[in-house]
Amino acid sequence: MVVALERVFTVSRPPKSLILFFAGACTAFAALIGEEYAWSFFGASISPQYAHLIQSFLLIALIEELAKLGLIYGQIVEGTLMSYRVAAWVGAGFAGGENVLYILGHGPDIVFFRIFTATPFHICNAIVASRLLWLAVLERKIEYAPIALVIAVFLHGLYDYLILTDSIEDGQFWFALAMTAAIAVGLMRRKEAT
Repeated sequence: MVVALERVFTVSRPPKSLILFFAGACTAFAALIGEEYAWSFFGASISPQYAHLIQSFLLIALIEELAKLGLIYGQIVEGTLMSYRVAAWVGAGFAGGENVLYILGHGPDIVFFRIFTATPFHICNAIVASRLLWLAVLERKIEYAPIALVIAVFLHGLYDYLILTDSIEDGQFWFALAMTAAIAVGLMRRKEAT
């Protein structure tokens, strides 16, 4: 997915692509451990009526996006983030780490579905948030950092909520994936045009 995006938008090659991928994967492992602990601690006290909503937005999206955006933020501060490619590699690594854990937990049948849904979602969501984080750090508009987190959590939470509450066959989650991808592509095209 990242290579395809690179070919379409021909962004310059950043250093450490594989390192960023593996850092994203390690971040996914840490985030999923955090999710498990948070769910085991809070899960029993959540009303079943709101369980999917809270799980999607707070116990999955917030934890995962804090971890992923923290890694991207660090790359911006370090001066590595020169294009959306760094964010895409982090998002791909994050999705890859999740995919490994899902295969171990649910069997190899799930990998095909996740490669075409969760992987592009994580890449696109990282790209969307990276633009706002870039503005927060490099243009000293610090108010954009929490906005980046809110937008990333909203998009991720919506995606997960639609998967948890709707059968996958109905495909309502495709709306959240398509919306996130459209925003990411729009940002990359806008950057290429300037």
